[in-house]
Amino acid sequence: MPDAFGEELYPAEDPWCLAVLSCCCCFWVTGVLAIIRAKEVSLANERGDYKLAHLKRQQAMRLIYLSVAIGINIHILYYFLRRAVP
Repeated sequence: MPDAFGEELYPAEDPWCLAVLSCCCCFWVTGVLAIIRAKEVSLANERGDYKLAHLKRQQAMRLIYLSVAIGINIHILYYFLRRAVP
């Protein structure tokens, strides 16, 4: 919950597990970037810079969502291309 000045007063949740899953199961390129951002979240939390930690978490979550979306699209494309070729 932000205080009166808009500062975050609590640590951000660490999305590391989701980042690793998106890297292994979906699209590894953006998954690796998500893992890097997730590590930056934990480092910012350790320093007590919660505002930066929340910003890095948002960036990591965007990369995780992007990785999942790309992975799903690749699987759908593969399915339809495989059916089209006799």
